[in-house]
Amino acid sequence: MTVINFWESGFRHFTNNIRPINTPEDMKGIKFRSYQGEYRMQMFDTLGATAVPMALTEVFTALQQGTVDGQENPLAMIEANKFYEVQKYLSLSGHIYNTAVLVVNPAFWDALTPEQQEAFQNAAAEGSRYCRELMDAQDEELIAKFEEAGVVVNEVDKEAFKEVMQPIYDKYIESCGDELIKLGQQYMN
Repeated sequence: MTVINFWESGFRHFTNNIRPINTPEDMKGIKFRSYQGEYRMQMFDTLGATAVPMALTEVFTALQQGTVDGQENPLAMIEANKFYEVQKYLSLSGHIYNTAVLVVNPAFWDALTPEQQEAFQNAAAEGSRYCRELMDAQDEELIAKFEEAGVVVNEVDKEAFKEVMQPIYDKYIESCGDELIKLGQQYMN
């Protein structure tokens, strides 16, 4: 695959049925469905929550039945999977930024002329900017939809979360370098 551009999939936020999450301490004791990645599992452990690896297709029923108390996904995924219908609280943490990678087959890419490749890349960059604009507008609409459905929405103390998560950042930087961290921080500022 040849990577052409990165588009937006959205920031991940926490939903749960226990309490609003304002500070890292509010995470303690809550069972969240999670992707089973090393750093994701460490994130929940560091915050005092329990991560329960589970396929996305099982999450709605698990939330409905109380097998897990919450989950974390971008707003569009929360809406698409109807998680807001079985969750009381949405805490706008923005704790992970998800991208969607635009890729093409290398044989296709190599068959294009340099001018076609440049046009393709320019169109992809324009599409990426437009995607971000659409996501921002959609997020505002989705928050209003969730509130209308009875979900309590709150902002979190992001600085408190950053402080608690610093050891995981440090561990990641030690093992993988700081290039992606710096890229993410540029986007966040």
